[in-house]
Parts: sequence; structure tokens; C-alpha cells
Amino acid sequence: MHKINIVKLFFLTFILSLFVACASTSTETVPQWILSPSTVYSDSEYLSAVGYGSDRQSAENAAIAAITKIIKQNVQTETTSNESFSTLDGDWSVDKGISSTTKTYSDVEISGVYIQDVYPVKKGKTVEYYALALVNRKETGTMYKSKIQELSAVINQQITEGYKKMGTFDSYSLLKNATELAIECDYYLDILGVINPDFYKVSQPDYGNAENCAELARRSLAKVVIGFDVKGDIDGRVSSAFAKIFTNYGIKLADSTDEEATYIFQADVSFSPMTMSGESKNKFIRFVLNSNLIEVASQKNILAFALSGREAHLSEEEATQRAVRTLEQEIKSNFQA
Repeated sequence: MHKINIVKLFFLTFILSLFVACASTSTETVPQWILSPSTVYSDSEYLSAVGYGSDRQSAENAAIAAITKIIKQNVQTETTSNESFSTLDGDWSVDKGISSTTKTYSDVEISGVYIQDVYPVKKGKTVEYYALALVNRKETGTMYKSKIQELSAVINQQITEGYKKMGTFDSYSLLKNATELAIECDYYLDILGVINPDFYKVSQPDYGNAENCAELARRSLAKVVIGFDVKGDIDGRVSSAFAKIFTNYGIKLADSTDEEATYIFQADVSFSPMTMSGESKNKFIRFVLNSNLIEVASQKNILAFALSGREAHLSEEEATQRAVRTLEQEIKSNFQA
């Protein structure tokens, strides 16, 4: 009985080889997957696409591109409603109305795509190649689910650490990094939503999405309080230039003696006339600015910023005004950076 099975297997292999040899030069009999891949590879188990080209490589590339296009066209529409960031403190909760955002990616790379088959079709004196690309929904879905779980664990940890350091720039740094990781995680979730919707449903992270993490980062900056003190200013213009940068980020400024301050910003600015040799009719003003941002808890200077220079004009008053304008511009460009 065993010998008969071996003979049958050899016979079937021989017939199949003949069929493939004949089919490779015929347009009359083609594999079913070229016309309808889902009839051969079930949609419930595989994501499939067919591509063709003048050579094998072009056909394979076209098939992979077709799979990518399916992902891009079917990316998930995200709906958010009354999501809570954390149960630790009310400050981390956000109530949102229902919103819907369709995300698209211009450059999507899908893991788990492979070429299952390639078939040449002779057309007159030329040969056209067809390629079948597949994604195993379960295997690839498992891989993406694992990536999402690993990223979510890191993101949750950084959110927790960010909460512990609330009111500091360290908190913002942690939550900003969590946001970047969450963007990557959202990307994987969108792909998973197309490849394996069942895995997508059970892979939703506790923090929600990247938008939620970004909101947490913004709120962490709002918890930072800086005691603000600028000495030697003229008409409050230097002070205003510094203050605008901080407040644009949502940071709260207070008096330098405020007990809630987590940082102290101190700046000293001076303007002094200069005596120049020669017969110049211009009046010269030298300006010097020194500033420090001190972390209250550690008393460390975490940001030092200094400027100096000179300006000239026919009048000392206008030279001073030029010096102030120079300081405003330098603060806006260099200090902000």
C-alpha cells in the first residue's frame, strides 16, 4: 500500500511538472489566482493582491505595491469619545466630544508581505509576468500585536513617570517622547486594523492614542511655574521678550518669591555709554545680558543664556533703543531655540 502511494505521488508530480511547463507558454490556461486571488486564498485568512510587469522583479514589486495600496485605502477611521488618561488624578482626565479623523500615510511599509507565486504568460513574442503577494492575517497580525503591546508598555511607563515629575521639564520630556512612540504605535494599529480587525480590537492601548499623549505633554507644561525676575530692563521690553517665549508654551509665570515656582528665571541687563576714539559723531551704547534658569528642587542652573554687544546712533537715547531691539530679536531667535 505504501509503495502504491509513492508511485501515485511520483505520477502526480510528473503530471504537474508537465502542466507547469505547458502553462508557462500558453495564455489559454492560467492560475485561478490571477483572475481572483480570494477564491484560492480566502479573504478571512489572507490579504492578497496581484501585480504584473514585463519581468519577474517588476511583477513582484507591483504586487507588493498593490498590497500597500490596500492598506492605505482602508486605514482605520479613529473615533474618540470621552477618553480618560489616568485614574491617578483629575488633572489627567480629558472629556472630549465625538470626533472622527481619517489618517493616511504617504510612505507605508508593511511587514509580513511575501510573494506566493509568479506566472509567465506569453503574448506573441513577449512574455508578461504575474505575481501574487500575500499577507497571512494571523501571523502578521500577531507580529503587529506584539509590537503594539511592547510599545504600549513603554509608553504607559513614561506616562507614569511623567506624572510623578509633574511640574518639571523632565515630565514634559518624558511625555513628549511618549507622544513620539504613540505616533509609531498608532501607525501599527492602523495597519493591524486592516490586516486583522479582531487583533485590532483587543490591542487598543490604555492611554488611547498619540493625540492623548500630546495633550498630556501640553498639560505637563501648564503645570510648570517659573518665578520670573528681570532686572535693569527698559520699559519692560526685555522682560516681555522672555515672558512671551515661556507663555507661548503654556508655561505659567509668577513672582520670583512664589512658593509654587518649580523654576526661577533670573536675568540682568545693563546699558552703558562707550567712549570711542576718533572723530565719530555717533554715540555708542554697550549692552550686556546674563540669564539663568534655576531648578528650585536641585538648585541646578539648567539653562544659561548671555548676550553682549554695542549699538550706535547720533543720540545716546536712540542708540539705547537700538540695543533693546537687538536684544529682543536675539532672545526671540536664539533663546527660544
